[in-house]
Amino acid sequence: MAETRDFPDDLRTGQEELHQVRAELRELLRRLPWSVTPHDGFSEDNGWRRVERPATPGWGAEDQALVSKLRAREFELTVFVTSHPYWAEVAQERRVDARSRLKHAATPPTEPRTTEPAPTAPQANEPGTPGPEAAAPETPEPEPTEPGSTAPEPTEPASTAPEPPAPGTPGPTTPPEK
Repeated sequence: MAETRDFPDDLRTGQEELHQVRAELRELLRRLPWSVTPHDGFSEDNGWRRVERPATPGWGAEDQALVSKLRAREFELTVFVTSHPYWAEVAQERRVDARSRLKHAATPPTEPRTTEPAPTAPQANEPGTPGPEAAAPETPEPEPTEPGSTAPEPTEPASTAPEPPAPGTPGPTTPPEK
């Protein structure tokens, strides 16, 4: 039986192209109107949630052709990858794991961010922003109550950083980097 780490070059290339085609199709479908054909739009609140769709001119002939072409190519690549002769060489109980490794070995392209980036805090040197002297207001020290006595020791402000987890308890997890 074949070692699952040694994928044939054509299989790996097919999986990489499949990732690329799917990313292109996903991005194209995101930018196209919701309806393929022209539609007046609608608003319904008869169900368990309100559903609204704006009026749309539909897709153009070029967009329809491109979506069809990408879907056909996605289908061809899916058939190629899933029916590759390599899978007959892998033990049946290892095929799912091997397929998963292939998907991750040929990493998909990163998707563009669809959300707005968080606004950045103004820099101290920008005009109209307070300087570092205004960053933290000073608290006056309490005055001694009796002659000859000294002011009490200032206390440190409470830390805003979270406490580290106690030994033996799970701490915050960070996803593994790829």
